Amino acid sequence: MTTRDEVTALADMARWCFSKSLDARVDAAKRAELLALGERVNERVGRLAAKRFDEGKGGFAEAHAELKATIASVKKRQDDLDALEGTLAKVAAVIGAADKLLGVVL
Repeated sequence: MTTRDEVTALADMARWCFSKSLDARVDAAKRAELLALGERVNERVGRLAAKRFDEGKGGFAEAHAELKATIASVKKRQDDLDALEGTLAKVAAVIGAADKLLGVVL
């Protein structure tokens, strides 16, 4: 198991949030939320990339699996502007999953 793929996926997610925060088809309140979420995801990218993980440590497998699953659920919905509200909630869940994984560092 590696977090490299998840770090890359999170960086892509941050870019998606920033891109959508500039999309005129999205209302102003959602654009502001997207910008804030993008900043929070981007911060997790830096923190995850800088950490070394003990894959055998208790809690790692569960936290890693949760992060992967949550990222996958966001990817499925990213192109559907009609589902943006739910997607934003999923991005917030990704942040929580990343924080759990950060709790299992060496």
